[in-house]
Amino acid sequence: MNFLSGIFKSARLAGLLVCIFTILLLTGIWQGGYLEAPELKAYDSLLRFRSELPANDRIALITIGEEEIQQLGRWPIDDATLATVLETLETEQQALAIGLDMYRDIAIPPGHEALSATLLRHPNIIATYKWSGSQLHGVGAPPPLRNSGRIGFNDIIVDPDGVTRRALLYLQQGDDMVPSFGLTLSLRFLERHGILPVADAGNPAFLKLGHSTFPPLAPNAGGYSGADTAGYQFMLDYRDAPDTFISYSLSDLLAGRIPPQTLKGRIVLIGTDAQSVKDYFHTPLEAIGKTPGVRMHAFIIGQLLRLAIDGGRPNPSLPEYAEALWLSIWIAAGCLVGFRAISLWRLPLLWLMGIAATIGFAVLAIRAGYWLPVILPTGGWSVAFAAMSTYAAVWEKRQKTETMRLFEQFVSPQVAQAIWAGRDGILQNMPPEPVAATATVLFSDMIGFTSIVEKLDPAVAIAWLEDYLNSMANCVHAHDGVIVRFVGDAIMAVFGVPLSASQCSKPGETAAQAAACALAMNRKLQELNRKWQSQNLPVTGMRIGINTGKLIAGSLGTATRREFAVHGDAVNIAARLEQLDKKTFVPDCVQRPTRILMGEATEAELGPDFSRQALGRFRLRGKGRAITVFELLTK
Repeated sequence: MNFLSGIFKSARLAGLLVCIFTILLLTGIWQGGYLEAPELKAYDSLLRFRSELPANDRIALITIGEEEIQQLGRWPIDDATLATVLETLETEQQALAIGLDMYRDIAIPPGHEALSATLLRHPNIIATYKWSGSQLHGVGAPPPLRNSGRIGFNDIIVDPDGVTRRALLYLQQGDDMVPSFGLTLSLRFLERHGILPVADAGNPAFLKLGHSTFPPLAPNAGGYSGADTAGYQFMLDYRDAPDTFISYSLSDLLAGRIPPQTLKGRIVLIGTDAQSVKDYFHTPLEAIGKTPGVRMHAFIIGQLLRLAIDGGRPNPSLPEYAEALWLSIWIAAGCLVGFRAISLWRLPLLWLMGIAATIGFAVLAIRAGYWLPVILPTGGWSVAFAAMSTYAAVWEKRQKTETMRLFEQFVSPQVAQAIWAGRDGILQNMPPEPVAATATVLFSDMIGFTSIVEKLDPAVAIAWLEDYLNSMANCVHAHDGVIVRFVGDAIMAVFGVPLSASQCSKPGETAAQAAACALAMNRKLQELNRKWQSQNLPVTGMRIGINTGKLIAGSLGTATRREFAVHGDAVNIAARLEQLDKKTFVPDCVQRPTRILMGEATEAELGPDFSRQALGRFRLRGKGRAITVFELLTK
């Protein structure tokens, strides 16, 4: 219980506990892999904000579509046709490197000898194979090129949701690292630019190509949670537009419709984009549909060349400590903003603003080459925001209860409520606007107070007075009155004075409330006198003056001291009625301890339920005209 009380007394302690709880909760969810799928989808969306690059003039495609397959009448194409294609690209087009994205582990006659000779004659031809860790499930390279250093595996990584977001540079084969198809072709191109693969000076385990170092992708990079990062992987950024690579069909090449040397100095990839072959992959750029395998290799090679020659970030993910800091910032922000967002209409607005800010920062980061997780920090923001806004609501309720209990010892509950409601403005020295209304004022005064307390011990006198004031104040509150002030034993209360213009009451209602309160005060004083008699304490009487009229209610004072006050002629008349001929009233402290006088304006508003009698017309002190004074009979 003391611990819980400590939490509600310290917002900082509560915020710290919420932060710890949120971090532990999200860490558990993250370790379980439950956020990986939505985080990767968020990454796909972020990639669409990346700026696309101009047309890529380093890579060209020779595609084999459904038309070519129909014309050839078979798939795969025979060795003779393939040998002709390779010779044309090598001699007429003078391609810098030729990538054969087709399996050729077995002969497809006719022309097997011609194809083998072509492969051996031209060192710029790179072939591919499928790696599986063994020869049982893989597809071998063309026999003439095995152990030649001119082959590369063409395996494409597919995430559990079927989307390709990363690519391989190397795979482990025994004690060696074997290169991918895309890397092998890229190295041929880069060698002509004087760029060779080297170890990074800062970390020899990292590959460096030209201007960029390629740190291997970590299992928990970005939105991944324990991903299989075997081999040497990097993230694909898809900055090359889908139509950025120059592309010709096999028919164009064989028919001589491509001018000589059009493809000179380029990497040329040969592969199929026919739907019947089913060599397709899903990418984050789903607007372009499925991507053929040959184009996927073009994406990989294009990114490797760009990073090596132009520089850039191979892997956009941040170190784990930076991602932890990113998450912690949003959790802390959720705690801080959630605690401040007390107003109900602010809660959804501020929550949405936090979500938008998280996404906005992530968009800016991806454009700068960094991958900031989105789902994890938005989850942290939301959990912390909800927890702290709930805490703030409970905290404010407790604070209000404690503050109101304190306020009500000095002012009426209504005034205390008004102070609490307008606390922000009051603290900025902007008190509530004054309100004009027709209301009823009540003044009460104890008879012989000074002489009584002089005869009592101070502690007894204070206890006796508090007993009286508490009883009278309860009567006022029970009849919806507002105690304006205590002056010694005297009480000034008002009925029907609103603390805002929307709370105005009818004059008849306020007059009835004040009259009923005065009668209740009389009955209460009778009870007190009987109790005091039994305790050998003094008994007393009381005078009450009531008047109804127009007045102004508002807050008066300075920036350091303010009080609720009412002003108007109705207030002065009520005070004069209480004092009228006060020496002539001798109370019967047991049977009739109270005299209740009221003005004609109040009497006119009372119904037949209240007994009264006219005492005549009186000219009250400080008033120019006489008024009719009535006494409310206590029966």
